[in-house]
Amino acid sequence: MCQVKELSRAICILFFHLFHNNLTLYSFFASCLFTGGGVALLYASKELDKISTANEDEKIGVQIIKNALKAPLMTIAANAGIDGAIVIGKLIEQDDLSLGYDAARGLYC
Repeated sequence: MCQVKELSRAICILFFHLFHNNLTLYSFFASCLFTGGGVALLYASKELDKISTANEDEKIGVQIIKNALKAPLMTIAANAGIDGAIVIGKLIEQDDLSLGYDAARGLYC
């Protein structure tokens, strides 16, 4: 659990530096409240939908970061023999940021 908290803190710092002009992202990442692991990054990617981009290049950059944030959960699910797209779809469609996925047991919790 300590490693997840340290990783979460590092992610907060990274996103603060990348998006410090966006108040929505700043307030989300300043709190550093994450479920853990790949789900934390998935929920962080939802916040990127709120960023307004000035041009197509910025839009592509935001999409690249969103895809990168979803990749760990896809890998965790794939390693457990589960389709990551299904897991991501179920988690992303709901608003409860405390909901996670236990890949070892195949349960949403």
